[in-house]
Amino acid sequence: MHRFFMVKDIRHSPYYTNRSSISALVYDFPADEPLVSGLRDMQTWYTTHGAYIDIPALRVMNAAHQVAGYIFNDPDTDAYDYDMIAAHHLGNDPRLTILALIVLATMLKRTNGDRARSCRAILLEDRADDFMQGISLYERFIEKSELYFAEENFQTDVMAQISRLTKQNEKLQHELTQTKEDMSKQHPIIHVAGNYIAEQNIDIHDNHNCPIYANGQPKEQLQHTQETELVEPQLASCMPKFFCVSQRFPEQDIRERLDAELKQATTKIDYCRGLYTLQHMGCINIDQYASDAKRADAVNSYQTKFNLSASDFCKARINK
Repeated sequence: MHRFFMVKDIRHSPYYTNRSSISALVYDFPADEPLVSGLRDMQTWYTTHGAYIDIPALRVMNAAHQVAGYIFNDPDTDAYDYDMIAAHHLGNDPRLTILALIVLATMLKRTNGDRARSCRAILLEDRADDFMQGISLYERFIEKSELYFAEENFQTDVMAQISRLTKQNEKLQHELTQTKEDMSKQHPIIHVAGNYIAEQNIDIHDNHNCPIYANGQPKEQLQHTQETELVEPQLASCMPKFFCVSQRFPEQDIRERLDAELKQATTKIDYCRGLYTLQHMGCINIDQYASDAKRADAVNSYQTKFNLSASDFCKARINK
């Protein structure tokens, strides 16, 4: 199967970051576990049928996720791009490229959502018989698994990038505010009403470092102070620090998702797993805390149904 076409610049994917190990991949995408096992079973099957093929599962899975990242985050991705993106991330190896596309087709089949079904139909259009036979063989090895994806799973890295950029922006804003405060301390402002000088013991004559305002605070500064008094307490009201509020996930939506996980959970471990699921989606970020104990304290301050401890988060990761 050969296709010749031009494709967008894919040298640096903005949608997915390659995982460095199978364990890291399965940790972030639990539904990948049967797909990885399926690749290993397929290699065994080929060996027993006299055709040894070395299948680097991690490379193939990363390539499949790279294509999925474009599919679910770039509306301009078309059928021709699928092959090129996979080939690019597999060194233009035609055999591995086909394997990655087979994994992708199976991945899309096991993803809930209209976009996944539509893209799978596009991916399978005009494929050769051996490609379709490869899909049938691969699906035999994973058909018993009940693990599925949600379309939001493939936006995990994008949401993480947005969260990091948001934090960087908040840090820069804080530094800018601090710089303004430091400059204000170095250059005191004196407010004069008639013959009264607000700052005492300061010689204002020929002092270029002391701006003087004859009628109280400057209008712009007074307006800014009033707006700060009204707005800032509302922004800092009661939104937990682990919320990742964005255009895609507004605060109310995050609260509803958290409440739903809390109602569905029957044990503390179930609830911790639900929290990690929401983190993978980009709704929250509980891994920003330095320890499981601090993680538990942050979540406990939000809800009262479960008194979470550090061991609950540890067990949730181990038994995931």
